[in-house]
Amino acid sequence: MDGSYNDRLDFGKMGYGCKHYRRRCKIRAPCCNEVFDCRHCHNESTFNKEFQWSFFHITESVQSKRFNSCNSFVTCVCLDHQSMLRNVFDRHEVIRYDVKQVICSVCDTEQPVAQVCTNCGVRMGEYFCEVCKFYDDDVDKGQFHCDDCGICRVGGRENFFHCNKCGSCYSVGLRDNHLCVENSMRHHCPICYEYLFDSLKDTTVMKCGHTMHCECYHEMIEHDK
Repeated sequence: MDGSYNDRLDFGKMGYGCKHYRRRCKIRAPCCNEVFDCRHCHNESTFNKEFQWSFFHITESVQSKRFNSCNSFVTCVCLDHQSMLRNVFDRHEVIRYDVKQVICSVCDTEQPVAQVCTNCGVRMGEYFCEVCKFYDDDVDKGQFHCDDCGICRVGGRENFFHCNKCGSCYSVGLRDNHLCVENSMRHHCPICYEYLFDSLKDTTVMKCGHTMHCECYHEMIEHDK
């Protein structure tokens, strides 16, 4: 009996989802009442790609000038791209906590947020966070919920600590080994302008204490050689 029950829970595991997550449900976005595989799929669909500017254009606009501080670089980028960035703030995004309804990908039953489908009995996410309304079958990521951040993160709880001044989780290697900047992660990457705090991409902390995406940082260094 237990074997049959567990087989049902695991039915379809890793067989459903999107490019962001492996999961066995979709969400109904409370903001527009449309169905998406995940909140990132929703957010990407509402973002006008023409306002995503590339690092190449940035370096061209600043004539590949080398800056000695992160502040001067960020200021120049913001000034040169003010008109391009204006509509970035018009994006509408799913607020994860507001999701109330999910649709089982196995039986297509819409239902209130829960880990197990009320109709077919499959576990819609091996990892499930009731706070974030978050599902993921790929538990090798080491998902965990940080109460101080208020969101789920990946990489294993044992590998991170929450810096109260910076207002985010950092690798344990940075404990007592970084310059604190208040709410340093609660802003947009100065290169691609994606919000860093809940970004799926790896983030680096610079010597000045400010943050940006790792890939954006390396691209900046590469173009500034």
